[in-house]
Amino acid sequence: MRQGRRFLRSPFMDNSRIAETTTVLTASPTTLLTSQTVSLQATVSSSVQVPNGTVTFFDGTSTLGSRTFVPYGSQTLIFDTNLLAAGTHSLTATYQGWQDPFGDQEVFEPSTSIPVTVTVSSTPTSTALQVPSTSPIAGTGVTFAANVTSSPGMPFGGVTFYDGTTPLGTSSLLGDGSCTFSTASLAVGTHSITAAYNANATFAGSTSPVVTVTVSAANRSLTPTAVRIAVTGDGEQFAFSANVGVASGAATGTVTFLDAGTVLGTASTDVSGTATLQLSQFGTGAHNLSASYAGSPLFAPSASPTLVDQTQAEGGDFSFGVSPVSIDLTSSSSATIVLAIAPTVRFEQQIQLSCTAGVPPGYECLFSPASLYSGTSYLQIQRSLKSGTRQSVHLPYALGVGILCFFFLGTGRRSLHFLLLVLICAGVMLINACGASSSAVGQSQLRVLSIQASAGAGATRIVHSGQVFVRFTPSQ
Repeated sequence: MRQGRRFLRSPFMDNSRIAETTTVLTASPTTLLTSQTVSLQATVSSSVQVPNGTVTFFDGTSTLGSRTFVPYGSQTLIFDTNLLAAGTHSLTATYQGWQDPFGDQEVFEPSTSIPVTVTVSSTPTSTALQVPSTSPIAGTGVTFAANVTSSPGMPFGGVTFYDGTTPLGTSSLLGDGSCTFSTASLAVGTHSITAAYNANATFAGSTSPVVTVTVSAANRSLTPTAVRIAVTGDGEQFAFSANVGVASGAATGTVTFLDAGTVLGTASTDVSGTATLQLSQFGTGAHNLSASYAGSPLFAPSASPTLVDQTQAEGGDFSFGVSPVSIDLTSSSSATIVLAIAPTVRFEQQIQLSCTAGVPPGYECLFSPASLYSGTSYLQIQRSLKSGTRQSVHLPYALGVGILCFFFLGTGRRSLHFLLLVLICAGVMLINACGASSSAVGQSQLRVLSIQASAGAGATRIVHSGQVFVRFTPSQ
């Protein structure tokens, strides 16, 4: 028994008697599995019945919870928990003491129980990871398959897939302990993929061995592509569409539609390069939608940026429209996109607008306004002020080198020859610098700009997104 601090006496306690207390803790059972319940019983006793006060239960120095006596009731308080993690726990109960500052009453001092050891274990599991192809082409879909096993029974819960230490997504286990996760967003390079079973109930967590996936760039002879996606619906029937953009013509092939790593289905492109998947329902909650174009003998594969959509089962909502869905930019031009917000009758929140992906280098998004309750906002894609001064550095630098050389070397024949050499070198530097900054002149780059409209925060947040093709042509 460990005694707590003593109470300070007050003028009202002149006739009071100080009573020492003893707290005894028992735990049942003392050996259990994770998620099973242990019942803790704390009994506080003294020379007279303890009339009131609170007992706090501790796991080491961490508080598990508290219970308060019913005045002049039982001397024993019970606290149950099933949140003890696997390992050895030293549990104690501390009576906080009690005093009545008025009248002739006993003052009951605090006390702490002797620690009780409780051992919690978990059922071992094993996680295996399979990858159909360890050398995919960038933009094509890759499906990871995980299988979790345990000898006493079948694990349940979720598996998180990682690229190194970065989580790709989480999938729920099926009845046979398996699950899959698909993605088309792996960048060119080497990736260390693992699958980690998240500890659940009595089953311990486990992580698969690393599988190395090397993503290669598409053959340069293929025409580059970009994928823009959209979801439309009337509340009963929804269409998930993907438009495969190319420099000219229309791409043919197959598009795979995904939602947070789950394959929703596949569809072939039509004469306009658009593939459409009909959805019988599009439930509330969070959706992370994407699409992967598999490529063809003429066109390179590619994947869309993620389109985030999140709605609630109850409460209002708003629609989000983007027009046009394709714009052209050069290094000296800007473009305007019209964004339309239409809230439902019950929706009265302010909506925030932002660009989330696909802004061309050296450009920025300017919303007017950036937040609104309803109506129209204009998004201008324009040159960033920070990028406007970068191309003007090289010429002053070259001229400065020549002027300094002229003053320091004088005007002799040998000095003039050396000055000429320096100016030639400076000119070469200038040409190379300018060439590097404009090497892509005339070569159009097709990218996808993602625009997001959101309201609220946390679990009640509502998000709708739109995507726009940006055909960017660098120029001097």
